[in-house]
Amino acid sequence: MDFRVKRLLSFGVGDERVTTVDYSVYVYTNDASNRRATIVKSGSAYTSPVTETYTYDTRDQLISGQGLSYVYDDIGNRITAEGKTYIANNLNQYTKIDDFVPQYDTDGNQTLIKTETGIWSVVYNAENRPVRWQSGDTVITMAFDRMGRRIEMRTQSADSDTLQRFVYDNYLCVQQLRGADNALFQSYVWDPTEPIATRPLIFPPPSGILSYYFHDGNKNVSDLVSLSGVFSPYVLVKSMVQTLSHKRCTTLALR
Repeated sequence: MDFRVKRLLSFGVGDERVTTVDYSVYVYTNDASNRRATIVKSGSAYTSPVTETYTYDTRDQLISGQGLSYVYDDIGNRITAEGKTYIANNLNQYTKIDDFVPQYDTDGNQTLIKTETGIWSVVYNAENRPVRWQSGDTVITMAFDRMGRRIEMRTQSADSDTLQRFVYDNYLCVQQLRGADNALFQSYVWDPTEPIATRPLIFPPPSGILSYYFHDGNKNVSDLVSLSGVFSPYVLVKSMVQTLSHKRCTTLALR
């Protein structure tokens, strides 16, 4: 890793057990305002080096990056972004995103949400936490403890019923349990050297091969490497996360 003026400039994931193998290497540049300007990605995870360029407006708002563009109104609400058109009301709530019309309750919580998995109707409790999601015949109910941590999630549909519980170390999810007998489904080991802005380090499944998380300079998971050296690049990791998103300890759209 290379730091200059307290800004991360390069970061890599490799294997040096026999010969040095660069799985993924990230090289960063920043503009005069220390905003991320470019990322060059290389290594065996990529068929050829990939360069991503980012540009900003005078308010430091991102206006282009990764082939996508963004336009904002005077208060910072999106007008267009990632090929979609947005309309916001006087409460800075989006009232239309392309042809989808979100809905909100009197507390401002969004009660009709469109995701990659469908359109969901959401009910919130008195602490503004989503406790019930429904899309078609799929119903997801959630329970939270006094610290606001999600401790239980049950997913029911016409042909399935999955109960999950979550165990925490303070605010870090360390275990995921399945079924009425609380069988261990997944566990997580976090970086102990960064107690605040931490990141997962080890992915110990209840059975199978131990794997390690690796990250880019923004602490995004970029690679998953097993104890035997089997490498899964970012694209596969991302696909796994999307496919198993309902199994994660974190929940999309939690306030």
